[in-house]
Order: sequence, then structure tokens, then C-alpha cells
Amino acid sequence: MAEFEHIEPLLITPELGESDPERNKKFWYCSRAGKLRESGFTIMKLDFEGEVPDHYSVQLGDPAELTDAERFVAALEPRKRG
Repeated sequence: MAEFEHIEPLLITPELGESDPERNKKFWYCSRAGKLRESGFTIMKLDFEGEVPDHYSVQLGDPAELTDAERFVAALEPRKRG
């Protein structure tokens, strides 16, 4: 699946490195960052030590509320690995 080939490198990060892909076939995917921005979220780099280049964070709110989390989840689509 060509689409998954693009996503696979994003799933392999230091934080997920010890996850067994055979046991974790499902992931959540946002097809475009604009979907998050249109929903009022801020996408940012935290620039912490060891942060991988492809890693970004989403500011849900300050403070984040349940409705913010619901809007965030609404922008994601469930996917399964190959």
C-alpha cells in the first residue's frame, strides 16, 4: 500500500521503538495538518533534546478541556498497518 509506505517512517520514532508492530496494528492518522489548524489547534515543535525531526506537538488548549480533546479526535481517522 503506497499510502502506508509514506506513514510507516512516522510510526517508527524513539518513543515507539520498543512497540511490537505485530501487536499494534491500529494507529490514528490525520490526513492533513490543515484539518487540525482549521479546528483551532496550534501545531508546534517543542525542540526538546532528542526530539526527532518528524515529531510535532499539538496544543489542545490552555488549559485543555474535554471539548478540545473531542475536536482533536474528530480530525483523526483510524487506520491499520499493511
